[in-house]
Amino acid sequence: MRASFLLILALIFIGAVSTAQKHNETITEERSFRVSDGKEVFYIDNIFGSVEIIGTKEDQLTIEVDKTISAKNSTDLETGVEEIQLEIIELDDGYYVFIKTGYSFFDYENRKVKYDHCGVDWDDYDFQCDFKVLVPEKVKLYASTVNNGNILVENITGDHKVMNVNGSITLKNVSGNTTAHTVNGDVDITYRNAPTGNCSYETINGDITVSVSGNLSAEIEVDTFNGDFFTSYENIRSRGNRVEKTRESDDEGTTYKISSRPVFQIGEGDMKLSFNSFNGNMYLIRREK
Repeated sequence: MRASFLLILALIFIGAVSTAQKHNETITEERSFRVSDGKEVFYIDNIFGSVEIIGTKEDQLTIEVDKTISAKNSTDLETGVEEIQLEIIELDDGYYVFIKTGYSFFDYENRKVKYDHCGVDWDDYDFQCDFKVLVPEKVKLYASTVNNGNILVENITGDHKVMNVNGSITLKNVSGNTTAHTVNGDVDITYRNAPTGNCSYETINGDITVSVSGNLSAEIEVDTFNGDFFTSYENIRSRGNRVEKTRESDDEGTTYKISSRPVFQIGEGDMKLSFNSFNGNMYLIRREK
């Protein structure tokens, strides 16, 4: 009796696996930038999947997306194939690229993607979109993803903001000013030239490594709970702690929360590099040119 019961369970499992459906396709799109004066913008907003962006000397935008849809049956698979689409919005100064779903739309007034999850059945299908993108190296870049992927950016000389949630951020041979934030993953940045404005590097669970070619002149702010800060710069000096007071009000009155962050100085510059890792070490490396 027990053997027969186990056999029935095995057959049910095999049947369920055999009815699973999957769709794969590669989408390629090309566009031209209307301006080439270093003021171009490029936004890419992914949800599930990786993002790889390479800067080039050309004024062309090339996008390749590996799109995968999986579902339990053919009906849900068809729904996923129809709903999950690559969307390219041409702006007056660049492009906004995102994955159009059954619950997302582009807000032209605020130049951002908005999501409306109300009434969405999350069990219908799963999807993943992995991007490989070529853009002009001078673009002002915003890149993000959420799950199942890392972000890699190379050879970008314009300012860049890179956001992830469950994955790492790697920037190679970049210039310009950086905002790089993730939650679960490492942040690894190699600068071609030292940044000239304020930069922010942040993760909750991971290490932060920033490598700068040659001299650096900046104020370094460090915030960590379980981690240490290391640097190979020799002319670094402590400026003590910066004290911040936050006011909070509730039914019982007003309270003030006071926190402090170690601040270091390299050279005489007043730009700020902000390191923030809750569980992880932070490294500022001086690299020879």
